[in-house]
Amino acid sequence: MKSYLLIFFIMGFYKLAMASEPLQADPIIEGFLESNESIDQDFIQKNSSFELMKWRIFQKDELPKLEVYSTEKEFLENEANDDIFRMREHDTNYIAIGKPDTKVQFSFKFKFFKHTNVYLGYTQIMFWDLFRKESNPFTEINFSPEVYYRISTENFFKDIDFGIAHLSNGKEGAESRSMDSVFFRAMTFTKFKFGIPRLQILLRYIDNEDLTNNDINQYYGPVVIKAYFDKLGQKIFNTEELYFEFYNGGRFADDFSRSSVRVSARFKVFTSIYAPKIFFQYFNGFGENLANYNLREETYRAGFSIGGF
Repeated sequence: MKSYLLIFFIMGFYKLAMASEPLQADPIIEGFLESNESIDQDFIQKNSSFELMKWRIFQKDELPKLEVYSTEKEFLENEANDDIFRMREHDTNYIAIGKPDTKVQFSFKFKFFKHTNVYLGYTQIMFWDLFRKESNPFTEINFSPEVYYRISTENFFKDIDFGIAHLSNGKEGAESRSMDSVFFRAMTFTKFKFGIPRLQILLRYIDNEDLTNNDINQYYGPVVIKAYFDKLGQKIFNTEELYFEFYNGGRFADDFSRSSVRVSARFKVFTSIYAPKIFFQYFNGFGENLANYNLREETYRAGFSIGGF
């Protein structure tokens, strides 16, 4: 039974990755540019990281094609008119085995209305006691849908989101856990030779009437800071993503005794953009899952990830 369930999740991750075309395939683009003298490579090299992001790769009739945008406004307008319901990775998708259990996460987002920047995001996290001898139950499943409106700018923060989110474990009675939040999320990035650092700041107001966890805002806190490093040391480690996440407990994020930190890394090991990536994650703090939101836990896991679509 274990093997069949594991194969099921592997196939599910692969299908999710194949559902959408990949973006930001820099190595492919660079190779294509080297073979086409008609494209002004000096212009690309001199431009900022955001302008490099404008170059998108497509595959049609076995010939690569590049879309070029002369202005940032033109690029943003094109993004706003993307087809609705085209799935993209929202948070990291992975399956990882370790202490104390196996953790499975899949996360996607898509544009809800055409010609708008309204998105629907969904993340599901499953904690799986995969190696128990008598049975292999999912001990906890957390569901997190969210709806948000995105504003893209040419300022320091490239993307700004305003939205609402729900987090629950779908249980009833004494085991029920849930929270609702209104959030503001701002993201920025820049580009260096060694990689692309990104910063994300999440501010949220947690509103909850579930009596089984009416003190949950003392452990999750209103501020979450994430620092990402994309394509870090690509020539040496071929790292696709390394990120740090930190949040304090307390209604005003002032309780350092209830702080939490998460460190994750995703490494490329195969050249194919659809191939799985090696994934590592370490967590120390509160709220990795809703069932134990008020208990400090230390976990570490390793597995694989399919994402970047």
